[in-house]
Amino acid sequence: MSSRPTGEAAALIQNEALPFFAPNPRTRTATGRAVDALCGYLGHDDALLRSAAARCLAAFREPAAAEPLAALLLDEDPDVRSDAMEALAGCPLPAQAETLRYSLEGDPVTEVKVAAIKALARLEDRGSLPLLRDLALDRCEETVAWEDEGGVWDDWLVVQTEAIAALGRLGESAVIPDLLAARQDEFAQDLDRPVFRALANLGKGGAETLLDFLRDPDAKVRARALEALAHCSPVALAALSDLLLRDPAPEVRRLSLETVAAYSAAATDLMLLDPDPDLRREAVLCFAAARPDVVRQVLRDPDEGVRAALLQLHCEGKLALSEPDLKENLLVWMTSGGPRLAEASLRCLARLAPDQAMQPLLTQAEEESRPLEVRLAALQALCAEQAPLGEDALERVGALLCNPVQQLRVAALLLLTAACDRGDLAAESLLLRAIDGSLGADPGSEQEETAEAEDAATPKDEEAAESDIAITPEGEIVSRREAAAAILRGKFPQTTLDSIQVERHPRSEGSPSPSQSRKARRRVAVEGPMEVAQDLQRQAVSLAGRSTSAALAAALETALASEDSGTRLAAFKALAERSRPVSSTALDQAASAIGETDAVLRGYAARILASSAAHRPLLEPLLKDRDPLLRAEALRALAPADLQMAEQALSDPAAAVRRAAVEVLLSAVGHEDLPRVMNRLADGGFADSLLLACKLSPGASDLLPDLLGQPESRRGRLLALMEAMAKNRLRAFGPA
Repeated sequence: MSSRPTGEAAALIQNEALPFFAPNPRTRTATGRAVDALCGYLGHDDALLRSAAARCLAAFREPAAAEPLAALLLDEDPDVRSDAMEALAGCPLPAQAETLRYSLEGDPVTEVKVAAIKALARLEDRGSLPLLRDLALDRCEETVAWEDEGGVWDDWLVVQTEAIAALGRLGESAVIPDLLAARQDEFAQDLDRPVFRALANLGKGGAETLLDFLRDPDAKVRARALEALAHCSPVALAALSDLLLRDPAPEVRRLSLETVAAYSAAATDLMLLDPDPDLRREAVLCFAAARPDVVRQVLRDPDEGVRAALLQLHCEGKLALSEPDLKENLLVWMTSGGPRLAEASLRCLARLAPDQAMQPLLTQAEEESRPLEVRLAALQALCAEQAPLGEDALERVGALLCNPVQQLRVAALLLLTAACDRGDLAAESLLLRAIDGSLGADPGSEQEETAEAEDAATPKDEEAAESDIAITPEGEIVSRREAAAAILRGKFPQTTLDSIQVERHPRSEGSPSPSQSRKARRRVAVEGPMEVAQDLQRQAVSLAGRSTSAALAAALETALASEDSGTRLAAFKALAERSRPVSSTALDQAASAIGETDAVLRGYAARILASSAAHRPLLEPLLKDRDPLLRAEALRALAPADLQMAEQALSDPAAAVRRAAVEVLLSAVGHEDLPRVMNRLADGGFADSLLLACKLSPGASDLLPDLLGQPESRRGRLLALMEAMAKNRLRAFGPA
């Protein structure tokens, strides 16, 4: 069978000559100029460019492109027809419905059929209902052309699934019998999900049908029906609210949370009387902020999670709690409750009575029998409320710095850093001791030998497992791996260099570096005084870069010469990210490190040197370094004084270097120089760099249509421009 539409379908599709659509010079808007320029390539001799132009137009979804795209439905290339139909699905015209139906029937390419169905559904074309109902049940081989002449049914399954979705989108309850019939597929295809999702779009009738499936003996069917019910419109569910609330399954009653009013009797019953504690908790989170009248009853709920939900609303500022005996209850719950209630209680106490919370919260942090989540949350609450630390509190927090649990050490460091920034000299003194490595260390300890012996005697599968709970420098409880990266890199990677560091240093801060011996790495499971002191030093150095303390800054610079590679790397990283000037000593250390072999360390050293105009010439050799990330760092430092250097870097094969060049140029050049920069990127065929320029400069986006319209452009240049235009459009407006 020919891959081109034939017969009546071909007769109905106009413009078979596929004319070259010339841009309209009178179009003023950037969008209009872009659509005109792209339509100009829909009739190009190069099929690859025709496809690329159609794919780019799919991102614009402009009705002005509908007729030119329809002209491609007779193209000899099936890929071109497929791309054209997919683009047309985003901007069909009502008058094209009949053309779309005949293309659906006459074009054998499956992708064309699927896109045609999407276009018809977008038009909500009721005239297509008979054809869609037929395709949901049968291949209709007498009227529909297919690619698989051998009788393979896979292509129909794709078309059938899309037809089912379209029937749901058209929203007529009359198609429910057809959907149920399609589900009983004679070839044993599993169509529950598409059928149920279509039913969810059919209002009350579809929701009622799904409710019936909740009584199906097959657990998988019940689960899928419940999943689909969650996608029903609130209006449809509200019409069935009584049925939902009376259902014996809590998963079904949960659907009513979006349909009942906060002040209704149903909301009260869900918060106070529902037999499922998880559903009561969710109801409290949904309604209690508007229902202060139920607070006292909720606080008496036998389930800790329900009470914790109410305390959570208070901590989030959504509900004010003023119960007379609340503080006493909080003190009891935080010491005897489970993790969820205890965490919520201590956070609530710190918010309600910060002057009374210090001692009980520290007690919780120190109590080894309490869950780690509770101990961390206690320190978090103190840090969040910025409570002043007295002499006794400082001593107790200082003891936590030597705790064998790394997460507690980090949380204690965060608390001390906050106190130090408020001018607490005692807290600053503790942090300085942590940075110089003296806190927690015992020079006379025989721990290393003991650890080695214990490790040799312990089978690998019996080594102590580390907790997966960790705390970031911002005080968030996350996984241990995430926190380790956060402490070393900052909350998120700021540059590609930081991203590479995550790959090269995926270990927690307490883990040894690759340069350490295998014997040392095997001793990680045994946290003796030396291991705690070393890890504490690294964590303290990482946090020192965030502090405003001059003394900590000086200690940070001293750590640049640390014999421990992990501490040294953390010091370089922290100093590189500080916005304040660095001393000549730090600059000398960075100048020395720039010649070492560790690319990550050299990258941070380059950032430090870039802060000093006198030291920037030391970065010139990095412009030819094999590592593109180092070339990018050098370019950011040197190119602002030599824009020609940045323009030359626009042709660098490494995306990181081009990114640095684009950032430098767009922050320095005027509007009149922007076309030259964009032309250079287009000539190189760098769609990613063109897109970056569009993100950084609104004027860059406006230039893309003009660049695309330049005559005699190379294919690579045109493809890069089209890709950048499509991605920039999707970035601004999102997918269809």
